[in-house]
Amino acid sequence: MRLRSYANRGRNWEEWLELQHSQYAKAGTAFVIRTPPAMRILKRMDGGKFLAVFSGQGPPDYLAKCGEHSFIMEAKEYQAARWPFSMLPSHQAHQMTQWCQQHHNGHGLLLIRSTKHNATWVVLWRDLHERWHEWAKLKATKKRSAPGTASLTPDELDAIGTRVRGADWLPGALALIRK
Repeated sequence: MRLRSYANRGRNWEEWLELQHSQYAKAGTAFVIRTPPAMRILKRMDGGKFLAVFSGQGPPDYLAKCGEHSFIMEAKEYQAARWPFSMLPSHQAHQMTQWCQQHHNGHGLLLIRSTKHNATWVVLWRDLHERWHEWAKLKATKKRSAPGTASLTPDELDAIGTRVRGADWLPGALALIRK
């Protein structure tokens, strides 16, 4: 049996987002930067190649600027019936919180894609962070969460976020900000 690496889970979703981000840049509507984890080079090789390892935990996937708004964004893809809070590492949740505290026009976003439901949601961190932190406190104390409090159903995602078409998250994000 071949062992699978989960490092590239969601890679197709991120490729889809990269195409959308290119369209935003061409249209001049937003500028998005991919933020990969820092790497430590172990060995330089010929042809500009190198052997490296990640040197720490990665930040959220993207930074974006659109007019007066700035975004820090994490893209997540899931296949289950519910989106589990465990998919968002605590260091990324903390970074999104810090980003939002910097300025009233700084927003944390989750770009959540469900393959099971063939749906995509944009969720503002301001609308999720309290529930996520309640779950994280229980997890840190090794207490079990009450049923339904460690994940979100599509209906719950609809209630706190907005569905968007494909990877076109920007109109949905701007609509949520105006709410």
